[in-house]
Amino acid sequence: MQQSRFSKVTAQILVIGISLAFIINFGPQAGTACAPQTGPAATADGLKISAGEYNRFYRQRFEQERNQRKGFDEAKAKAEGFAAKVAEELVDTKLLAMEGQARGLRMSDDMLRQMIKYWFRNSMPETGWDQDTYKRIIQGNYGISTAEWEENLRTEEGATQIKAALMLAAMPTKAQIRDRFNIDRTRSRFTAVRIDRSLFEKDAKLPTDEEAAAWAEDSANEQVLKASYEEQKSRFEQPKKVKASHILAKFKKGDAEAEKAAKTKIDAAKAKLDAGEDFAAVAKEFSDDGSASKGGDLGFFGPGRMVKPFEEAAFALKANETSSIVTSRFGYHIIKVFEIKEASTKTFADAQTELAKELLKKQQVGKLAKAHAKLVLTIIQNGVELKDLFAEGEVGDEARKASKYENTYELKAVDTGFVSAKQRQIKGMGLVPGLAARLLKIEKEGACPEVYETETGYALCSVEERELPDEEAFAEESEQLRLYLGYALRTRLTEALSTSLRESSGAKINTQNLEGNPYR
Repeated sequence: MQQSRFSKVTAQILVIGISLAFIINFGPQAGTACAPQTGPAATADGLKISAGEYNRFYRQRFEQERNQRKGFDEAKAKAEGFAAKVAEELVDTKLLAMEGQARGLRMSDDMLRQMIKYWFRNSMPETGWDQDTYKRIIQGNYGISTAEWEENLRTEEGATQIKAALMLAAMPTKAQIRDRFNIDRTRSRFTAVRIDRSLFEKDAKLPTDEEAAAWAEDSANEQVLKASYEEQKSRFEQPKKVKASHILAKFKKGDAEAEKAAKTKIDAAKAKLDAGEDFAAVAKEFSDDGSASKGGDLGFFGPGRMVKPFEEAAFALKANETSSIVTSRFGYHIIKVFEIKEASTKTFADAQTELAKELLKKQQVGKLAKAHAKLVLTIIQNGVELKDLFAEGEVGDEARKASKYENTYELKAVDTGFVSAKQRQIKGMGLVPGLAARLLKIEKEGACPEVYETETGYALCSVEERELPDEEAFAEESEQLRLYLGYALRTRLTEALSTSLRESSGAKINTQNLEGNPYR
């Protein structure tokens, strides 16, 4: 009985697989791609894929992608490296087919005849099968001989049977289906407490330069320091900055009278500067900007802080040099630069002590947070309810007094609501991918068995309530879940086999021979 069921499943998979392979690789208009380039598109041990064959396959995949994705065009295909991906797909299909043939999985002549007659049944004359009509269709639509087309179909069948065998091998047991079903459909409600590292910043001591230098000299810490430096490199790259003052005569664009008055004012200011008067004094007398009271002082500024005409003029000046009149959307300016800090980059050697101090302090903060979390875990494992320990009022006071715990950091307990396995974020615990599935395996109510690391620190929890799925739901969903799990595992097995075949055969894609495809 079991043998019969698997035989039927295999037959169904093979028919579907062959049909899909036929449509993807040899569907209508497959031969309308551009003329082939010289040289193969891909090679492997015992395999050569011509540029023409690749182009036919590419055309089909491109059209499929364009039908499935809005806005997919030649430019997007090129940006995504679609040509290389399609070449890899074709190589994998061919290598799987070769593996199938090596294992004796080859379409019989009788099955080949049946498939061909089925696919072309609507293209034949009323009198029945006509070989000349068949040849014209193959030649006209695909640009290859019937012998080559039939060999391709045989090849595809070998790959399909390999995938069918993997599908059977990938089918999960009933126990595996049950485990996955229970995880997916079980829900639990928790009390949770989050202990963020930031709470302990004030308790951690900043290491001395000597401590940081000693830590940095340890070869075990060198890679950590270098990685931290690379992540924050922009922090150690200082752009050019100038310390400048300015005088502004304001006017609004389009107001001719205001512009004329502003020009008269800025000319008067410039005349006094040219006569040798102090810039700060002239700015206090003439400038319309808020900085006038400070003699026009703007302090240091770098790129992107000022409007473009102002920035360009300021950055072109030397120290103690004054500009001519500069026009911006705010009005007329005169700028004087007093000091220049040239662009600089702090090297890893110069930055490592500073970084070491920060990393050491971060480690201390993490240790303090984890130690506190473990302290709370010990208390709740000894029988104090987590929700009571952090409750307000009399309940909380008594629980803390009994456990000799002082809630110095004002931690709060949160009801998570019902949690399912696929949740990435848990109320009161934060974003911790995979944690929900782990927590749902806890069957007993009460304190969760460990401290859980989160993005911001640590969290603890206690199981308050658990809902289990019923047998009726399992009966309804087990077959669908079996196919889903089987497909996922089959996909992983196929990818692993394809990778192994590519490596063992020395497969190589000649990207230069893909250039001629009009969609690349």
